[in-house]
Amino acid sequence: MRSIISAALLALAATACIGLSPFDPATRPTIARIQPSTAAVGDQITITGTGFTATDNALKFGAGYILKLPSADSTSIRLTLPSYLGVCPPNQEICVALALPMAPGDYKVSVVNANGTSNDISFQVITK
Repeated sequence: MRSIISAALLALAATACIGLSPFDPATRPTIARIQPSTAAVGDQITITGTGFTATDNALKFGAGYILKLPSADSTSIRLTLPSYLGVCPPNQEICVALALPMAPGDYKVSVVNANGTSNDISFQVITK
């Protein structure tokens, strides 16, 4: 049993070292669009795509994160654009409690969940 576990861990480590992802590309999240494509803090946005999980989706929003977002149907995530972004990636055990202000500008957005990390899509935060 120990050798099976060791072999599995070695295969996973080797896969990561050569740049391959251990995630199945068929279930990896994919963003099709964000609507609206521009919004201000406090506005509602909807991300549509595939591969979203029922709970624990995170948005990588530029250098920050919006954590613990649900998807009722695995194809959309709805949220209100927050004033601040977390600095810690999902599932990081220890994190300094800092936040980044959601400043106006252009951001690359991706979804991170148990299925992997999605493609990036551009989004613009504007002032009201």
